[in-house]
Amino acid sequence: MPLSPFIISTDLKTPNTKTISIKKKLFSFQSPAKQKSKDKEQSLQYTVNIVTELSIKVNKILLNLSRQEEMLKNILHKVHFNNENDETINGDDAILEGFPIDNLDCLKDINNKLAIDKMFCKQLMKMLKEFRGYSVSKVTKSIMDTIFTNNLGSQMSLTGKGPMNKKEKEPLKSSMIFKVITGVILKNVKDSYVSTINKAVSGWLKHSKERYQGDVHNNNHVNT
Repeated sequence: MPLSPFIISTDLKTPNTKTISIKKKLFSFQSPAKQKSKDKEQSLQYTVNIVTELSIKVNKILLNLSRQEEMLKNILHKVHFNNENDETINGDDAILEGFPIDNLDCLKDINNKLAIDKMFCKQLMKMLKEFRGYSVSKVTKSIMDTIFTNNLGSQMSLTGKGPMNKKEKEPLKSSMIFKVITGVILKNVKDSYVSTINKAVSGWLKHSKERYQGDVHNNNHVNT
């Protein structure tokens, strides 16, 4: 009797994904000692990173404090220096002598002194800073009345040149004292400009002869 073939059947089934995942977890499980060492290493690295960041921030803070301290020292030095200058200026009333200027020789001497004596220049500026206001023309008039007599004003003009572009009077614009006057007005009068100051000075000089003649007439009338 011939042998009939037979089929060997098995109950083995292809493992599914869930089974593989469970096996991986079971066989890839790290020992508690190894896991603890890894956690410790991560914790140490985190601490190192935090300490490094804090160190950088602290260094920045210290640098800023150092800069602020240096700035404060400079400010205190300037304040102390300015206070000393103010005390010197306040204690010296000699600046009031010689004003108003009445002749061209005195004007020349004042300009020379302003050019070489910085303290005298500061004293004059301090005196003129007392003239404040909102009108360029009014502040300019007050300053010009204080510095120049009408007699001297009649001998000057802003540029010194007349209608034929020839020098007819003493030019004021190129002098040191005019630079001081302009600088003070620009600081003291809001919305002031060099052009408006020049116009106000020119107007004062232009009418100084009339004022001088009026002063002479009034004096003669009083004396008679």
